[in-house]
Amino acid sequence: MILNARDSEVLKAWNAELIGRVALKRLVSKDERNGRFEAFCEELHANASKVDVVAATGKEDEPPGLALEGLDVVWHAIPYGPELPPFLEALSLISRLPVDGPSEAAAASRGSAWLKVFVAPSCPFCPNAVRELIPLFVKGSVRCSIIDAQLFPEMAASYGIKSVPIAILNGAYRWTGETLASDVMAILEDPALILSSPEALERMIKEGQAGNVARMILEKNETPSTFLDLLRHPEWSVRLGALVVMEEIADANMALARVALDQLWGSFADQDAAVRGDIAYLIGELGAGDSAAWTARLEALPIGADEQLDDIVEEAISKLRSLSQDGPV
Repeated sequence: MILNARDSEVLKAWNAELIGRVALKRLVSKDERNGRFEAFCEELHANASKVDVVAATGKEDEPPGLALEGLDVVWHAIPYGPELPPFLEALSLISRLPVDGPSEAAAASRGSAWLKVFVAPSCPFCPNAVRELIPLFVKGSVRCSIIDAQLFPEMAASYGIKSVPIAILNGAYRWTGETLASDVMAILEDPALILSSPEALERMIKEGQAGNVARMILEKNETPSTFLDLLRHPEWSVRLGALVVMEEIADANMALARVALDQLWGSFADQDAAVRGDIAYLIGELGAGDSAAWTARLEALPIGADEQLDDIVEEAISKLRSLSQDGPV
């Protein structure tokens, strides 16, 4: 038995209030976990007779799951216990859909957008995280997959999932904890919006998404103040991630990186020794295009207050001189 007595009560009450019938497609695969989904569907129908379960072969290499007919969402998870109510809320939406499902306009706007939400039965925050995203299922604006990270650990491992809930959009944008449907829609409509959110950028940096941050900045061709603030962040780990972003930007667009360097220098004197050391390091890495001016600025800095900072500044000056002798970069 997968469902307990409380689950059965919830299902019977939901079934009694359901208007019309709803269709649920059980995606069949050769995966050994297929049997658990089959058993769940049998128990589901036994307690909720208005749910018509149809078995269908899933796409090649697709794991077993529960596809909600008329909605572009698949549960690669067994919804029982606290996970059952949000699943039933989503299932109820089917009976209120237009006969033809989501509009053609919604389907066209969806494109290749794919939101994967990793959950776990033992997670107390996961049911509400799924519930917050249900509006997306109706709009048909994004393909959604609800994935049990414990049942499908290989899928979680492929995204480096260490905790849940986590939502991942198009393999690039991540939200840890509850994710609002409005947040996902905002990114779908204008990915550059994330650059205006210091919290979002910091989260991406901490989750190891320096490459995605760099890509967005390069596409915008502008280094926003929200990103520059990360290079002055009090946490070393955040600054380190931001330094990696700067180096990736420099590899693709040195002129853009040097504009950011000028902006950082404007606040150099106001920073603590650790942040000044990071800025001095960047000057050594990126300042070769104007090495004489940068060398003069670094040489004019007072010394003796922080030995480690003095060493970094001296190393940056040495590198600038070396690059200057090798020719312009």
